[in-house]
Amino acid sequence: TTIYAKWFLIVLPGVTVKKNTPKLNTADHFAYVQGYPDGTVKPAGNITRAETAAILFRLMDEGSRKTYYSTTSGFRDVASGSWYNTYVATLENAGVIVDTRTNGKFRPNDAITRAELASMIAQFAGLESASAAKFNDVGSRYWAAEEIAIAAKMGWINGYPDGTFRPNQYI
Repeated sequence: TTIYAKWFLIVLPGVTVKKNTPKLNTADHFAYVQGYPDGTVKPAGNITRAETAAILFRLMDEGSRKTYYSTTSGFRDVASGSWYNTYVATLENAGVIVDTRTNGKFRPNDAITRAELASMIAQFAGLESASAAKFNDVGSRYWAAEEIAIAAKMGWINGYPDGTFRPNQYI
């Protein structure tokens, strides 16, 4: 006789399930930028939010991808059949992508800003806060000030020689 068990998480109202911080794969060197179907990489083009999600998904370690894997996104503009759905849904489930400014939309085809990227990558640091980064164009009340400070502390982002970060500049 073979007995199978199927486990699933039930979240009760008023109960918050705290997840571990997703981890980056720091052990392997691999191609996390894969380019376009026509064989180009478009190095002079702006990277989109969906493309960024694909890269960050690939950079997650295998355990994190398994832990947070999802194909169900809460964003109204992420269709279940879209090429980026799994990437966005998994990162959303991991808390890397959160809806803080867009009223339920991810805006997958929009170019990503430096602040938006800092906000996403800071979630991998496992830090609640960091001493404020010294960028003269990012005030303490800026929506991503804390995430920019965390990503800077980790050495994952840098500013410019003039002391700016240029948070609204596209990547």
